[in-house]
Amino acid sequence: MYRFFITKPTIIKTVMVYKECIKDVKTTGGRQFKIIFDNVKNYFRLLPKAIFIMIDGYAKFPKKPSFHINKIIWLITNNDITAPYGIVARL
Repeated sequence: MYRFFITKPTIIKTVMVYKECIKDVKTTGGRQFKIIFDNVKNYFRLLPKAIFIMIDGYAKFPKKPSFHINKIIWLITNNDITAPYGIVARL
């Protein structure tokens, strides 16, 4: 079972459910990465092994979370921004 943040966390049990969710993803234009880390403990009984965050990078990065997550992977859509922690992959 996986959780996928759209507007609110959604339980993803199959690839088909994932594909259905991803086609409905819309952006509000807001760029507050901090909310991801603020809500992790609310939606996961156990902390995830990794968090993937797809962003353009044009916002203030939050402080590194106080809880331990093995991998924070930033999927950034430009070459101008680099996250201050975690793994950066370019889209």
